Amino acid sequence: MGRKKLEELLEFVIGGDWGKDENYEDENYDLAYCIRGSEIKNWNEEKGKTASLRKIKKQNIAKRNLIEGDILVEISGGGPEQPVGRTVLIDKATLSFQPQIPKICTNFLRLIRPNKNINSAYLNNYLTFFYKSGEIINYQGGSNNLRNLKFPDYQQLKIPIPPFSEQQAIVQKIEELFSELDKSIENLKTAQQQIKTYRQSVLKSAFEGKLTAKKEDENLMMVAEPNLEYGEKKLPEGWKWETLQNLIEVKDGTHNTPKYVEKGIPFITQKNIKTTGLNFEDVKYISQLDHDKFYKRSNVAKNDLIFSMIGANRGMVCIVDTSEIFSIKNVGLLKYSPTVLNPKYLLYFLKSHYALNYVKSLSKGGAQEFVGLKELRGFPIIYCHLLIQEEIVAEIESRFSVADKLEESINQSLLQAETLRQSILKKAFEGKLI
Repeated sequence: MGRKKLEELLEFVIGGDWGKDENYEDENYDLAYCIRGSEIKNWNEEKGKTASLRKIKKQNIAKRNLIEGDILVEISGGGPEQPVGRTVLIDKATLSFQPQIPKICTNFLRLIRPNKNINSAYLNNYLTFFYKSGEIINYQGGSNNLRNLKFPDYQQLKIPIPPFSEQQAIVQKIEELFSELDKSIENLKTAQQQIKTYRQSVLKSAFEGKLTAKKEDENLMMVAEPNLEYGEKKLPEGWKWETLQNLIEVKDGTHNTPKYVEKGIPFITQKNIKTTGLNFEDVKYISQLDHDKFYKRSNVAKNDLIFSMIGANRGMVCIVDTSEIFSIKNVGLLKYSPTVLNPKYLLYFLKSHYALNYVKSLSKGGAQEFVGLKELRGFPIIYCHLLIQEEIVAEIESRFSVADKLEESINQSLLQAETLRQSILKKAFEGKLI
């Protein structure tokens, strides 16, 4: 199988355009959908339907109007975990969305139009294979936060070129195998969602008292203090609804942005609160002087809980499982009180649908919604005796441990599926697939 440089296989190459706001008025401009790098992530599902509607010069639209078979190459963006250089193929599905409005790409992408010597899908599959092989890292320029593709070098890539009919047969076989693989992945993702549903079911049963009630007591329910909006009105005898501020000390971190330093005290924000716990990756640092000032307001210690108060992940919560000293910003602080609340009991309650619904109902703000300190202090939780809390935690964790093993198995299968996808492409371009 012979090879040709990428540049020898292209009929047309041009950069993108971003133009003006869609409400811009000028007779020389017209509406067009601008496909951005952010569209690439969910391309297989959305096919660019989330592209931004902009006003573009008519002459620029004429030069850049996308047609079936075009390929878009990401030339700027990326970051430490995601090299630049992803590609997408423009097909009928992309062009059928709002067909009366032309589609172009932004200047962070480059349009390449294959010539008659190569099948567009074949070429896009090869460029995808090359990207996922990791070799694309050798074609990166710029900083860690914004990488640029060395496009002149990229055009020197040598592409294996079988006869055109064979290219078509390879594409057909790849699509057939990928279709089977996608069905398996869809089943795995369905199973993942079922595990999430199961976890919420466990939490619901736990905070209704169903995991700890003796069989003979299961029907002995009494009306608790009413809280019909956020939770059940019936709870086991001795349980009640209570607000956080009546049980523990509730604070929040600073709302100011200090001057960052290269080395110092970690400065934790909502982005460091993950479903898996507190994460110190991608953390910024502040001076000891600033930390001392913030610490007077929010003295974080081991076994406290921190709660995201702002942004898309508001309501996410984790236990401070380290003795490392740090400061917090835009984060609620729920102080550890060992004689009142088991921290894991509180953690699991705040992950339950009761808490999630409360966060949604009280979030306020415009572009970036938030939960205020007053609302956090008034957060209603189901409260019971400390010994029962410990029993509930044990029951939850015994069930979650089974779910964890299943989830780990599913995640491994998903990773293997992606490895298999790359293996299929490797065989295709070694001439071993058909």
